[in-house]
Amino acid sequence: MSCALTAGYALGCRNSVGGVYSLSLANFNPTGSVTTNGSGTVTWLNGYGLENLLSYSQQLDFSGNGTNSWQYVSASVSANTTAAPDGTTTAETVTFSGTPAESYVRQLEALTIGTTYTYSAFIKNNNFAASRYVTFTVYGNASAEVSFRIYPNAGTISNFTYTSGTIAATPTYKQESYGNGWNRYSLTFTTASSFPTGSTSLFFYATSATLGATNSSMHIWGVQLERGSYASYYVPTVATSSYVGYPFFKYELPRNTASIVQTKQASAENGTLFYQQDLNFVENKLSIGLRNEFRRLAETKSLAIVADRNGNKWILGSDTGLELTAGNAQTGINQGDRNGYDITLTGLESYPMMAVQEGLATPANEGIEGYLPDGQRTQSSGNAEPGAAPFVPEPG
Repeated sequence: MSCALTAGYALGCRNSVGGVYSLSLANFNPTGSVTTNGSGTVTWLNGYGLENLLSYSQQLDFSGNGTNSWQYVSASVSANTTAAPDGTTTAETVTFSGTPAESYVRQLEALTIGTTYTYSAFIKNNNFAASRYVTFTVYGNASAEVSFRIYPNAGTISNFTYTSGTIAATPTYKQESYGNGWNRYSLTFTTASSFPTGSTSLFFYATSATLGATNSSMHIWGVQLERGSYASYYVPTVATSSYVGYPFFKYELPRNTASIVQTKQASAENGTLFYQQDLNFVENKLSIGLRNEFRRLAETKSLAIVADRNGNKWILGSDTGLELTAGNAQTGINQGDRNGYDITLTGLESYPMMAVQEGLATPANEGIEGYLPDGQRTQSSGNAEPGAAPFVPEPG
């Protein structure tokens, strides 16, 4: 209907304007799905949430009977002793005794059969000697274990082992450096049908032999157990597990620079129909941080929530994800030329782009992950590909 008609004005055509004014991007989660109502509006992103199953994730000094708290034997914890990776003085100092046969800190959790979990923690050395280590362990019983040794002094790992049978497939590990001596260590594993039921121990475990009969301490922060195949954004917890919506990273876009185009692709001959969604946006000013973000964006799929100037919010890539199909970085020639990035993301979707409930369009403020200055992020991984936030690819 033409906007020149009275009915058209009543529908708001007079105020209809073009362009996109904001964009939020998240890593595409292939295990997630989109729930809609009858009007085609997204009501919830199933599987696009992050849950830390452990309690008191950065308060290891909170002890109890091991259920919904930390349990330690021949070990002690001092609270809030040093700066954590997020800059707050919330990291704990854990001291392991080198005298008794074993010394450990653990939390108990009931795991589900046939589920993939990732156990992770941020660790920094305090006074461990070079050859001394603790074991980072998921322990069901003597027949169900996956672990590796952490050498806090060197910031390295070794002896990655697991018990086959109760642990399905091959587990993976990863180590990521967060600067200032902090490393994030993670174990990813899947429980097989024979995995023991009941409580599983998530351990920081040492013995008199691993410590050389000497008391040794390290800093621990941000311990997390999550369902998923890699260590994602850290979710802080207290008395119970905590859940946050999937983190979207918001880009404030220069005015009159971004657009979305949806093209219906139909073939009567082949009996096929899909919708091509193209999102184009720019970011002014070249920077190392943006360069790293867009490099990761090119290596994985993403999900976008786009706000247009008519007050609508649309979700793109909800079915198969968006991929970076074009992009350039330019300095320009004249002083008035753009200095920055021009990015195109494309999705080939089974459904047209859908409207989004307001609650889903709010970027998450949880998690500490974001780009780091060039050269500060390094990692080593087993059966895994390197990844950097905010777009963290699954291990391949």
